[in-house]
Amino acid sequence: AIMNQTVAECGLARPGTRGVVGRVFASALLGTLVLGSAGLVWKSAKAEILPVGALAPALEFLAADGRHDRVSINGTRTVIVLYARGCEHCRAELTELDRQVARTAGSTVLLITPGNQSIPDSVAAMWPLLAHAPNVVWGHASLEALEGAFGLRVVPTILVFDSTRHLTAKYRGETKLDLLFPATCGDTCAVR
Repeated sequence: AIMNQTVAECGLARPGTRGVVGRVFASALLGTLVLGSAGLVWKSAKAEILPVGALAPALEFLAADGRHDRVSINGTRTVIVLYARGCEHCRAELTELDRQVARTAGSTVLLITPGNQSIPDSVAAMWPLLAHAPNVVWGHASLEALEGAFGLRVVPTILVFDSTRHLTAKYRGETKLDLLFPATCGDTCAVR
């Protein structure tokens, strides 16, 4: 009986064909890893746009009532929440703020979303206590303005300024209210 095997089955492939493919693949993989690592190093080495301790930047935004406003911190602690309506984590943060809106007393809270869309009426339905709190201002500004002023990279981003306009804390992602508004009213802070 005649036994046939392909050249490859015998391990006798043409010289260099498997080696070339393997080297090309390995080179492409290594190149991707090197470029990705270099990109991460470059991104992390960039100077922080708004480091803790910096003064509050000037930013104009359009308030929910249609008037042009600007971030102004006049002797009061100010918490700025940069959020996006389609962001699940932002909605969770705003829901918790709404539930415990009494904790925001004594602070000004600016809730600003990127984009040029007006604040929908559904905000009042979703977060009724925040929508009607006298110390809470809703608004929107262009994404470019928020990136330039605050270094916005992710939402929610929460910035806390003291009464002298200095940034005292910066949070990216959902943040516990105890960090934003230290409890001064015990259990009465939570609106039930």
